[in-house]
Amino acid sequence: MMTRIKQSAEKLLLVTVVGLNVASWIWYGQQQEVIRRIRSQPVAIRFAGANSPIAPPARIAQKSPVWPEPSAQSAGRGWVYKLFTPPVIYYDGRDRTYTVTAPADWPEGKPSLGIQLLAVKPELYPLQLVGYVGPAHDYRATFIRPQHPEVCLVRPGHNFAELGLTFTHFEVKKVLVPTSETGPVYEAAAFAVLTEDGTGREVWLDSRGPHYTDTPLAVLQPLAGGSRHELRAGDSFSIAGDSYRIEAVQLTPPEVRVGRQIMGLPEAETHLLRPINSPLPPIRTQADKMPRGAAPAVPDIATR
Repeated sequence: MMTRIKQSAEKLLLVTVVGLNVASWIWYGQQQEVIRRIRSQPVAIRFAGANSPIAPPARIAQKSPVWPEPSAQSAGRGWVYKLFTPPVIYYDGRDRTYTVTAPADWPEGKPSLGIQLLAVKPELYPLQLVGYVGPAHDYRATFIRPQHPEVCLVRPGHNFAELGLTFTHFEVKKVLVPTSETGPVYEAAAFAVLTEDGTGREVWLDSRGPHYTDTPLAVLQPLAGGSRHELRAGDSFSIAGDSYRIEAVQLTPPEVRVGRQIMGLPEAETHLLRPINSPLPPIRTQADKMPRGAAPAVPDIATR
């Protein structure tokens, strides 16, 4: 009994599925005509306010920010200064008066203490190597001293007692010229080693150029005229009864701090000077330490 009922239900389900499938195909065939009619009609889209022209959005102009002009100080339009550029204030101890100058109107290096700074330059080493003479097995180095006319021809081992220097080593070798544009070019150069008696420090001198110390010099001249003076930090001098002392000398940027002690006043005043002219051209310096090497054959006599 149950088997017959199950078979009847399966037949009924199969008939129902086949009938739905046939009905869907009939409906699909009937709708093809409607679909073709819709596709054949033109399609147009209309917006509200379509009669008005469509304008692109307005471009926003970008403006570069402009800083407002600084407000004038209480003393007038000329007294405007920014951060780190305050007005220049000098105190004249002799007259007991202050001199205040706007930075825009103050010329570089114009002092109010009777002297002017011409330049700041490195100090020449007290002994300079300028060449050599003699055969390769018996060289004699040629030395000169700045501001002295004498020329010294000496061999290693010589002691310059007045300078506290001992000539300990000498060599001649070929070195590459770095600025050649046509290819490798070599030149003969002499190198001398000096030992400072007090410290034992070795200093190499090169015959191709002057050697400088680490001490900068201030080149000063009185405003009233006179000779120039090259002074180190700590040096003192006098002008018209007033005492001056070089407190500090700076090579880069060139600046000199000078203290002035006016006769009859208990306290000294300090001024910062800058060169009145353009700075000196770059100085070619030599290294204190250079590697030693064998000396190749060179002419018997060579001078710079």
